[in-house]
Amino acid sequence: SLHWVAKVRLGNDLEAILKGNPAYPIYRQFLAEFGSDEGVICFFTTGALDKEGLLQLYDLVKCIESLEFVQVSTSVLSLIPSRYTKDRENFARYLKRPRTIGRIAASIKRTRLARKRLASDKLSALSVLVRLDMPSGGGPAIQKERRRILQRFRQAIKGKIDKEIGLLGYPVIEDRVLELIKESNVILMPMAVFVGSATLLIVFRRVTLLLAAMGGVLSGLFWMLATFPLRDYTLNAFSTMLFPLVLSIGLTTTIHILSAYLARARRRRGPEEHPELTALPEVVPPCILCTTTTFIGFISLAVNDIQEIRNFGIYAAVGTLFSLAAALLYIPSVLKLSNFGAVELAGKRKKDRLGGWLSLLASEVYSRRRAVGILFIIILFFSMEGIRRLPVESASIRGLYASDPLIQTKKAYEKGFAPLMALELLVKLPNMGTVLELDGFRSICSFQEKLETVQGVHGSLSAADLLLDTSSFIAKKEKKDVPTERELELLERFLRTEARASLMKTFISEDGERTRIHLTIEPEGSIAILRLAQRVKKVARDCLPKGTEFTITGRNYLSAITHLNTMRNELTCFLLSVMAILVVLMVTFRSIVVGLLSAVPNLLPLTMTFGTMGFLGVPFNVTTGMILCVTIGLVVDDTIHYLFRYRSHRREGNHIRLAIKKASARVGRPIVSTSIILATGISVLTLSNFRMIVQFGTFTALTIVYALFADLVLLPALLGLFPNVLASHPRK
Repeated sequence: SLHWVAKVRLGNDLEAILKGNPAYPIYRQFLAEFGSDEGVICFFTTGALDKEGLLQLYDLVKCIESLEFVQVSTSVLSLIPSRYTKDRENFARYLKRPRTIGRIAASIKRTRLARKRLASDKLSALSVLVRLDMPSGGGPAIQKERRRILQRFRQAIKGKIDKEIGLLGYPVIEDRVLELIKESNVILMPMAVFVGSATLLIVFRRVTLLLAAMGGVLSGLFWMLATFPLRDYTLNAFSTMLFPLVLSIGLTTTIHILSAYLARARRRRGPEEHPELTALPEVVPPCILCTTTTFIGFISLAVNDIQEIRNFGIYAAVGTLFSLAAALLYIPSVLKLSNFGAVELAGKRKKDRLGGWLSLLASEVYSRRRAVGILFIIILFFSMEGIRRLPVESASIRGLYASDPLIQTKKAYEKGFAPLMALELLVKLPNMGTVLELDGFRSICSFQEKLETVQGVHGSLSAADLLLDTSSFIAKKEKKDVPTERELELLERFLRTEARASLMKTFISEDGERTRIHLTIEPEGSIAILRLAQRVKKVARDCLPKGTEFTITGRNYLSAITHLNTMRNELTCFLLSVMAILVVLMVTFRSIVVGLLSAVPNLLPLTMTFGTMGFLGVPFNVTTGMILCVTIGLVVDDTIHYLFRYRSHRREGNHIRLAIKKASARVGRPIVSTSIILATGISVLTLSNFRMIVQFGTFTALTIVYALFADLVLLPALLGLFPNVLASHPRK
């Protein structure tokens, strides 16, 4: 296992996520025709457009252009005649000429492709748009190469100018995500082991039991990690949550096994009895059932569209099975070898005070079962109101904290430049018309004017703007329209020269049929982006000529679709897991009523959690949506142990009240212990630098707490309200 664990690598296979999207082929066609939409933005503040700032820009651009992995770079220098930018000395002399700075400023203001892209609105900051020759696709090998190229780029431009250079763009965001994954794994894995060990010591107060529990769980975790290379699975944003989660689940199984062992050891009748073996028959059936329900909750994620979530569900389910197998193999062996028996328990806790308190609580709940039922109905109504207010949103960059350096850089850029989020529009005019023809040109210009009136649209750039920029470049002043076919032909001939061919390809496909419109947008959330896309499509249908083929694509658009589909899939996975778990419970207890009854204290905590999120304004997103499938398999475990014990006491002929008291006293401590260890173990995720992972850890732990409250209060009340459930004898 250790040999295979060493092969686990870091990665963030975002291309694999997009490949599952039906719009992905359109995006690949866009990349083939117009090039990548994931360039790097380098920008720095100058305070004002002056000689010093332009010389700094010159030094930065020349450094960037000298790198072999840079495909193309665009800056304000592109607006200056090349004869003045041959070398730095010549450029410095050019800037000393009277009115040179003013002419450059005027050129920026009349050039559409430069406004708020190559220079900020007040000309107080300058930028360089760079396209790096980076491999596309996912997987750890490609991710490593992409990170290596970006790191070389950072090192190359570091210290080239005396200004602080901000870097943005998809490759930069991707690199930051991978760095945070690495940092999170370094922190979360050891902390999960430490918190789990500390909790076990508090619960059992014996180092021998700690070693027995942690040894079994860690063995199962190593087996799980050793399977990663079999599917080329990598440590990513979702797998970061995997280790603390599976560790906590494994520890809950060991707690129930050790609790049954301790109870048997205190009652053993002679030295010939082996409590480490005789305790297994009474605890293995509920443990297997709990593992089964947890497995169902996790494996339901395997039908999700996002590959990383599918793998998360598969490996979490496999890790749960490994943890149970390791616990059943490891714990009895350690206890037998350590000779930890009844002698070791002498003088220890003679009376289970916690069990006694929980027994009294159960008795009071039974006496006031109708009032308890009404209380939970009120809680349910409040929770539903919170769910009604629950925002539904998701975007990858929102997974970072507002204090993250990358978010601060993004804010600094958007303060003077255009928004970072964008959509790519592909337009094919009817009758083979193109933007290089007069009718096509006017159609695109009219469409762009309409787009400016759409809420959420910041600006647009197209081949029409390229033509107008070329016209203004020739005329030395901004020109609003190109009125004749002859002028368009001259402009096209000028643009197709070798020096401007790459710029032409950016907006017009090689066959000339399709035109690209780059749309900068203000919304960042997936739902808002998709709603904006619908508004843009409506304007396109109303404005563009009949028969026009119109498509929206781009990485931001595909990510928004993927996030929305994923959230829908998570709800589907949750419903499937709930039905599967209910069937398992009905078959196990041979009662439809028991299955339905057990659903109440397990679904209510989820309702309370998402109601709390709604009141706090925490959104339902890709990560928090996973709470549904993850926790439904966890919270049902304590219910199963409680029902097994309650059924056992009822079959002994005990009165309902006495059976509830005995069940609470017997499994109360393990239930509280497992809930504490689950909540604290999962709370380790709050130490992550990912905001969405922190939200997942926080509200998963909160769900566990709510479930403990429901099992200790609501479940006894329900059993009291339905006295014939699990009863082998008539009610006395």
